[in-house]
This record gives sequence, C-alpha cells and structure tokens, in this order.
Amino acid sequence: MTLNFFPGANADPSLGVLRWDEVGETWEEVPTRVDPETGWLAATVEELGFFRLGRVAAESRQPAAKLSNYPNPFAADQAQNTQIVYKVSTPGRVQLQIYNSLGQSVRLLVDEFQEVGVWTAAWDGQNTQGQRLSSGIYFYQLQEGGRRYHRSLIMVR
Repeated sequence: MTLNFFPGANADPSLGVLRWDEVGETWEEVPTRVDPETGWLAATVEELGFFRLGRVAAESRQPAAKLSNYPNPFAADQAQNTQIVYKVSTPGRVQLQIYNSLGQSVRLLVDEFQEVGVWTAAWDGQNTQGQRLSSGIYFYQLQEGGRRYHRSLIMVR
C-alpha cells in the first residue's frame, strides 16, 4: 500500500513519514520517496498502523523516479514481490502492465483513475491466470497523461 502526503509547497525539507511502533513506543522512520517538483511524499508500507509526517534522516528520503522497481532482480520463488514505484503527474486513467520478452502482455497490475502522487504496485511473478512465470527479463509499461514509460526487470526462480 502507498501512503501519499502533501505537506505544502514551503514544507520543511527534512520531512518524511514516521510509523508508530507500539512495542518500543517510538516513532520509526519509513523510507520516503520525495517528488521535488510537486512536493508530494510517499511511502510504501506492508501493514496498517499510525503514520505521521516528521523530521527524518537524509538516508530515509529518496528522490521519486518516474518509474522504477525494487528489488531488481527479485526472487519470486521465495515469496518475494517486486515493488513498482511510479509517479503520476496529472490526474487521470493510469495503466501499469507487465510484458514478457516477446512483447506479450502477461499481467495488468493497474487500470484505474489515480490522482497526482507517487504510487506503488506489487508484482508476484504470476500472470493474469495466477500461473507462475519462468525466470527471465520482463518489461513493465506505465501509461499516464497520454504518455508511455518503459523499464525492465529480472525475475529469478
């Protein structure tokens, strides 16, 4: 799940996302993607909880790329997903699709209206029918704002 925050145009440049740790009763830093053009902050989280903005170390703030994924390569056999992070520049319909090396579509991850911000989609190495795909190089395409962006990723089994 992606959390998006807009702290405002003149926000503190050291702001990032913090998560409340109930066991340690402290606020923990969450890796935060920063879009310097729009001021949006985004964090990918696996669990629900209490989150807020606060000052974080510089290492916890990463510039938001238009389109990237991590980890790359990823090991789908070890129940590992790759997180595809993408930036939406204008509100509208967004599509994020995975292709094999022959250019055939194997999975549509996102097909919906999305607002401006940094978003995340996970891919588990399966096709649309839920079948495990083989190791190899795959491509992913983002369509948003009338443009298409492409990147490659490597899946190992």
